Amino acid sequence: MIIVDRDRIESVAQMFKSIGIENVSTFENIDPQYLSIMKAIAMCKSDNLIYAFYINALVTYKLKTKGEYFWKKFTEFIVENCDKLKDVQQLLNLIKEFTYRYNNYAYENKLKRIMKIGNCLDVLDYTTSTHYLELARKTSECLKISYKYKTVVFSIKIVYYFHKAQGMRSILPFELPIPVDRRVTYISFTSGMIDVVHQTLNKDMVSLIMKKADVIRDAWNSVATISHIPPLHIDAVLWYLGKYGYINNRRSIIEEVQKNLYIIDKKIVEKLVNELYFRLPE
Repeated sequence: MIIVDRDRIESVAQMFKSIGIENVSTFENIDPQYLSIMKAIAMCKSDNLIYAFYINALVTYKLKTKGEYFWKKFTEFIVENCDKLKDVQQLLNLIKEFTYRYNNYAYENKLKRIMKIGNCLDVLDYTTSTHYLELARKTSECLKISYKYKTVVFSIKIVYYFHKAQGMRSILPFELPIPVDRRVTYISFTSGMIDVVHQTLNKDMVSLIMKKADVIRDAWNSVATISHIPPLHIDAVLWYLGKYGYINNRRSIIEEVQKNLYIIDKKIVEKLVNELYFRLPE
């Protein structure tokens, strides 16, 4: 049985509110996905580059490697084949090839999705504007899945990162929820926002909670509403700090984060870790 703790939602939300969106945005600047986009833009001068990242995001699920490594490999692959991005059909073939090489779990399903989005070329036009909710809805219509679906909202986050890397300033819509993956699920539990009756923390428990993605989304939507920070911006913090889930106490996590994230004030790091890893011993 999944339980939602409203008091913990309030505490996490107030913490984010006190930190503010500017500090939250700092985590976007060090997100490996954002850094991969920055590198691609610097090394590959193509108007279609944004399409490649957007389409690849739509099939980024059930990876065999960590997300950080996956996007590093994708950037290398795209930069090596930059001359083939001039034609959209060649671009689609590149995504298919990369997916076959590095993302081939459920390959046939991913291939179908690539082909579907390839038949909706008008959707690609929306990737060049900051009408993110409209892009999500157009993507949803093309793929015939909810615009709240994990890979759809993730693709919007990637498009936003691309715009940010180009110097465009924008805020993501509150209507777009957090893409629920294992890191977000884990922190939803360790923060105390989500609980499972008679379950201890383990891999099976995380898988169990992930089945209730709508509950997790609703919890973080509440955090976003109270803190006045859109869910997809909060996601950058959760995804970055989620990689420290292998550490079993808050003090060690704070120390590890500080070693790798000196651009964030230590007091802010302590606030984040103490609230997001609330269940762990100090």
